Amino acid sequence: MIAEDWLRPKSDEERKVMIRCARIPRIIIICGFVSMFASFILLFILPCLGITIRYITNVTDPGKPLPLQTYYPYDTDTSPYFELTFLAQGVTLMVSAMGYTAIDSLFGLLVFHVCGQLMNLKDRLTDKKDPNFDRVLADVVKDHVRLIRFRTQCLFPA
Repeated sequence: MIAEDWLRPKSDEERKVMIRCARIPRIIIICGFVSMFASFILLFILPCLGITIRYITNVTDPGKPLPLQTYYPYDTDTSPYFELTFLAQGVTLMVSAMGYTAIDSLFGLLVFHVCGQLMNLKDRLTDKKDPNFDRVLADVVKDHVRLIRFRTQCLFPA
C-alpha cells in the first residue's frame, strides 16, 4: 500500500506532506537502531573486553560475569560452556532487540503514512476550486475507505 501511494500521481503540496510525514518515522527508526546498537555494545561487546556495567553481587555469577544474570543448570565457569553461553546470550540479545525495534519502527511508519494520507485527503476535500468536485469527492471517499481497511487490517489482523 505504501509503495502504491508513493507511485500515484500527486501534486507538489501532497508530495511535501508525504515527505514531511516520512521524515519523522525515519528519525525515530534511526534513533531506535542507534539505541539498539548502543545497548548491544554495553551488554555484549564491553563484557568481551572485560568491562562490565553491572554490579557483580549476584550469586548466580560467582566467577566470570555473563551479559544476562540467571540460573544455569551447568557450571558456566569452565571454558567451553562459558564461551558458548556468552555467545548464545549475545545472539539472543541482538535478535530480540532487532525484532522489537523493527516491529516498533514498522508500526510507527504505518501510523505516520496513514496520517499523511489523511492530511492529503483533507486537503483534496476542502479544495472546492476543482470544477469536477463530484469526481474528487468520490475519489476521496474511495481512498478514505481504503485507508480505514488498511488500518483495520494492520491493527486487527484476521
